[in-house]
Amino acid sequence: MAGPAVWDRGIWVIAGLAIGGAAEDAIKPILEPAKQNAWAARPFKVLDPATAAAIRARNELEPGIGINTFDVDLADDTKRDGYGSKRAFFYQELARNWPGIATLINLRRRNLAFGGDSGITRTQFRDALRRQGYRAATIDYLTDMLVEHLDISSIANAIQQGFIPNDGILPDAPPLDPNWTTSDGAFDIPVKTEGIDPTNEAAYHGYDEAHLRVLAELTGLPPGEETLLDMWRRGIITGKGYEAGLREGHTKTKWAVALSARFHPLLNPGTLVNLRLRGWITDADYKNRMGLHGYRPEQAEDWFDSAGRPATTRQVMIGLRRGGLHNAPITDTPQPYRDAILQSDIRPEWANILYEGRETYPSAFVVRRLVTDGVWDAAKGADILYKGGWPQDLARDAATAFASGGTATKHPNVVKAENQLWTATHKAFIADEIDDARATTELTAIHADPTVIPTILDLWKHERGLQRKGLTAAQIKKAWKEAAINAETNAAWTTDDALAALIDLGYSPTDAQSFLNI
Repeated sequence: MAGPAVWDRGIWVIAGLAIGGAAEDAIKPILEPAKQNAWAARPFKVLDPATAAAIRARNELEPGIGINTFDVDLADDTKRDGYGSKRAFFYQELARNWPGIATLINLRRRNLAFGGDSGITRTQFRDALRRQGYRAATIDYLTDMLVEHLDISSIANAIQQGFIPNDGILPDAPPLDPNWTTSDGAFDIPVKTEGIDPTNEAAYHGYDEAHLRVLAELTGLPPGEETLLDMWRRGIITGKGYEAGLREGHTKTKWAVALSARFHPLLNPGTLVNLRLRGWITDADYKNRMGLHGYRPEQAEDWFDSAGRPATTRQVMIGLRRGGLHNAPITDTPQPYRDAILQSDIRPEWANILYEGRETYPSAFVVRRLVTDGVWDAAKGADILYKGGWPQDLARDAATAFASGGTATKHPNVVKAENQLWTATHKAFIADEIDDARATTELTAIHADPTVIPTILDLWKHERGLQRKGLTAAQIKKAWKEAAINAETNAAWTTDDALAALIDLGYSPTDAQSFLNI
C-alpha cells in the first residue's frame, strides 16, 4: 500500500489537472477569435483522408453528375496527412457504395437470361459481394440464391397438375374408363381430409376466424361467364347472382353491364342459313346477322351456297321443256308456289323450273286416244309426249303412228265416256270387285284391242298385288249385316262405318246406301 506522501502527491496532481482544464475552458472563448482570424488569413488546412477518399469516389465524371472538386488537389491533401497514393486508394475503395444483395442477384439473373447485353457476369457478382466484406463461403451461399425455389402454393399446384412427382401427397387418380356405362354405378371421387385445425393454423399467420373466412371465400372460381349467363336465363340465379359470379371470377365490374347485354343469344349461323334459304329473312338481314357471329359477307354467301338441294334431273328436264328458266329471279314465281319451293329446302335458283313443271300431262294412252280420235293432231300429241318426258324423236314417232292408225273422229263426249269407263274398270279390277270376264267385257265396250286385253289384265293383276289388301264391297256389307267387330274401332260395324268403307272403294254416297239396302 502506498504511503501518505504518495497519496498526497496524487491528490495534488489531480487537482492541478482539474484547475488546468478549468482554466483552458475559461481561456477558449478569449482565444477563439484570434484562432479564427489566423485560419482565415492562412487557409492551409487540408481534408482528412477519409473525407478526401469519399469525395474522390463521388467526384464529377461529367458536368452535373457527381461532386465538383473545384480543382482541389485531393491527392495532395492526403499526402499532407501522411498517406501515400496506394493507401489513399484503400480509403477511396472503402468509401464507395455498392448495390444491395437483392439488386446484385437481379442483375446476375438478367445476365443469365439475356446474355452480355444485360446484368453482370458471375465474376462481377462475386467481386461486388467480396468488396462489401462477405467471406467466400457466404458468397457461395448467396450465389445459390440466384435460382429461386417454388413457393408452397406453386408446389401444391404442380403436384395436382402432374408436373412434379406426387410421392403420396395426394391420392392416386383412378385409371381412365372409356367403357363406363350407367349400369357400372356413379364414380366416387376420392377426397381426403387432414386433421388440421384451420383457425389454429391461421392464427400462426396472424389471422382470426373472420379474416380466414374472407380468404376462404377468395379461393376457387365460380362457373364460367357463359354458364352464369345460361343460369340467369333459366331463372336458376338472378342478375345479382350473375354479377356476383363475374366479380368472383376476377372480371372487372365495369364490364358487367356490357356482358349482360348478351342475355338473349343469337341464332346460330346454321339456323340463319336455313332462314335465308327458305325466304324468311332477306339477304341483307342474313348477312348483317351473320356479321354478328364474325362472318364476312363473302363467307356468309359461301355458307349459303353450300346449303339446300337442287331439283332432280327429271324435274329440271320437265321444267325446261315447259318453258322454265334456271336462276330466274325468285319473284318471277307466283306465290304460294314460291313459298312451297323455298320451304322445301330447294335452292331458289330452281324455283321457276319447278313451277313450270308443276302440272301432270296426259299419259301416252290418253294421248294416243286423243290423236287417234282426231281431237289432237300428231304435232300436238308429239309436243305433249315430249313435255311429259319422252325423248323428242320417240314422241314424234309415236304421235305419227297414233295419227296414222286413227279412225273416224269421235265426239269428245264419247271419248270422255270411254276414258271414264276405262278408269272405273281399272279401279274395280284392282279392288277385286270384278273378275277377268267382266273386265274383258268392259274393255271391249270401249273398243280396246282384243289382242292386248289379256296383257292389260295381267299387268293390272301385278298392280293389284302391290296394293294394300282391304275388304271387298261384299265383305263390308256382310260384316255390317252380321254386326262383326270392326278391327279399326274395336266395336261392331255401324252403318256409318260401312258407308265410309264403300265410299273409299269408289262408291258415291247414294250408291253406297243403295248397295247396303239391296
